[in-house]
Amino acid sequence: MKNLLAIEASGAKCAVALSYQGVINTLSSDAPRAHTVSLFAFIDQLLKDVGITIAQLDGIVFSAGPGSFTGIRLAASVAKSLAYAAQLPVLGISSLAVMANTFYQQGGKGSCLIVTDARMQEYYCAEYQYDAVTGVTVLQSDRLLTPEQLQHVEHQSLQVVNDGSDFARRVFHDLPHVTVAANAESLLHLANAQWQLQAPEADSALTAQVNYLRDKSGWKNLEQQQRNPVSGE
Repeated sequence: MKNLLAIEASGAKCAVALSYQGVINTLSSDAPRAHTVSLFAFIDQLLKDVGITIAQLDGIVFSAGPGSFTGIRLAASVAKSLAYAAQLPVLGISSLAVMANTFYQQGGKGSCLIVTDARMQEYYCAEYQYDAVTGVTVLQSDRLLTPEQLQHVEHQSLQVVNDGSDFARRVFHDLPHVTVAANAESLLHLANAQWQLQAPEADSALTAQVNYLRDKSGWKNLEQQQRNPVSGE
């Protein structure tokens, strides 16, 4: 296992995980509007507990969205800043993939449809299935959907993994629902699998990308996004 620092702040939970010499340690908080303070404190504490510096890691990974615009921007900024200073590679991973992997780590089986509330009457949606090597395999990539589009989305999953959205439960009322929050340990496992499989060319701190699925302002609706699309991962 690679020595990695993972930063997750795409949702309500702020979490950091550190993998060093095969041992994983995590810290997390559900405190609202405290991500910035918590994030730096967690990173500092985890490094001190193990007795290492950022420069002794193999890379830094962050949850690149879609999700909270503020949280994604914060995680990306911190990851890039630390990586730039230590000249480390950076890897951004879909937060919906992290949710799917969390679901499987908790014992979930089969393919799953991920649905989260994107606010502004829109929803993030993706479909994944379990893979023994990579953790998850994409069946349908991350998308931003209107309520009507979500109601007609085609999928093969027999369960929905969501963030507690009432609308998602009403739309897919005939399927079981599991509420999951993306966590840093799942992010760490996905990043490690990707690094082990293909040793990805490291994104530099200047090129690592986020996946807002909306314009950088974070406030354009779906119609505006389609008129001026922004590429994801």
